[in-house]
Amino acid sequence: MTRTQNVLLVENDDFDAAITRELLEKCCRQPFSVQRCKLLSEACKELSRGEFVAVLTDMNLPDSSGLDTVREIHQANPETPVIVLTGTDDTNIAVAALGIGAQDYLPKTALDSRALERVIQYAVSRKKKENDLTTKAYYDSLTGLGNRALLYERWRRGLSRSLRAARQVGVLVVDVDNFKSVNDTHGHEAGDLLLMHLSARLKACVRDTDIVARLGGDEFVIVLENVRSKKEVDGVRDKLMHNVSYALAANGKKISYTVSIGSAVVDPQAEEDLLLAMRAADAEMYEYKAHGKAKTAAE
Repeated sequence: MTRTQNVLLVENDDFDAAITRELLEKCCRQPFSVQRCKLLSEACKELSRGEFVAVLTDMNLPDSSGLDTVREIHQANPETPVIVLTGTDDTNIAVAALGIGAQDYLPKTALDSRALERVIQYAVSRKKKENDLTTKAYYDSLTGLGNRALLYERWRRGLSRSLRAARQVGVLVVDVDNFKSVNDTHGHEAGDLLLMHLSARLKACVRDTDIVARLGGDEFVIVLENVRSKKEVDGVRDKLMHNVSYALAANGKKISYTVSIGSAVVDPQAEEDLLLAMRAADAEMYEYKAHGKAKTAAE
């Protein structure tokens, strides 16, 4: 039996919404379950907490209009395909919508069950290929964390969000002490397990909105958005250095390791380059190393 797939319908017009729901739920060969939102704000909330095979959206809503609607829906959940439904069969608008994140465009005058089913299938397929390419381009294959490219791309967005909130941005640089000795003593497979272990620990200690990236080797960077001061950033650093157990089992042996972490804070108004912030955090990290303040793992 074919599994029912959830679709989010963002449509303010009750008549258009009723027709679209009827076509999807009762006329398509593939069974769909439709959840409807009338406002963009409602849709973004649903996308942040629910799983949908696709989003079908009108561009003109009570709290948003035009391409801004498509842009906001795409940003609310970039992994979900977006299909624009509109009463205007305008090719220029269609091309513009595709350029900012939509996978397809369907005039309401062309709505029928086959067209809807086909456009959803194509959108899902295109989004899957797009997501696969994004994963290869922006994520570290070993740890699943973001890589350098993703970190730099999201840095400016983080500055903008923190500026709107009148807050600062924190940067942590994390380094495994004597990582080479782990590889030399226990082998590269154990070294890879250590990096995956550390990645999980770092992710667990920060918010979902924060960025954790692996730059290569044993170097990691964390970007903390919307922080009040360096003291708050240092609190996260101290938690990571002193309250987290860094020990794992590999090849039947227990491997304990230590980390050194440096921190820096950036005022979004200064639009400081990420590299400069990382250098400041890196300098502090080496001060910790020099003074023997690296966190010692619990045995």
